[in-house]
Amino acid sequence: IPADTEIPIEEGWNYVAYLPTYELPCVAPDFYAFDSILDEIRIAKDPDGNFLAPQFEFSNMPPLQAGRGYLIKMSNDVVFSYPPEPEDEVLALNGHAQQSLVHYDRVKGTGANMSLLLRGDILQPGTEIGVYSSTGMLIGSAPITANGICGLAVWGDDPTTEELEGSSDNESLEVKMWNSVDNTEIYLIV
Repeated sequence: IPADTEIPIEEGWNYVAYLPTYELPCVAPDFYAFDSILDEIRIAKDPDGNFLAPQFEFSNMPPLQAGRGYLIKMSNDVVFSYPPEPEDEVLALNGHAQQSLVHYDRVKGTGANMSLLLRGDILQPGTEIGVYSSTGMLIGSAPITANGICGLAVWGDDPTTEELEGSSDNESLEVKMWNSVDNTEIYLIV
């Protein structure tokens, strides 16, 4: 299928195949991969829980890759086609570097997640967010970006297994913030 094939995308949630054989950057604020439909996108997610929220100029998504599919929630119906392969300069400017965690562990995905975006004056670079289930299980974690925003996937339980891997529906969550400067952890109310 040609990379620039027109794809009808309906209002609401859609699962969209990635057609190009080249990578496309999806970094805020230009979101190159989805620039032509940016005004209609509410949120887009990859299978690893990374997401973009254009209205908040946020993205933690690595470049879009061949062989993957993406969940996209639209405010209206659109017809979309992927842009051409970007110039090397665009790729360099829009490079994606996965930030590392120091205090909290990376959480393994379970297939179902909720995207959580936190902003505020207390969110400073060098701090991390950890989200826990009511049973004390770490179900989401991410570092705070240089601009004081933290986006992370909060993973739900996989109903196809007997063990509990994430949060259950309607379960209350606990959000903690670890500060690397003074090595303290505080509870946040969200």
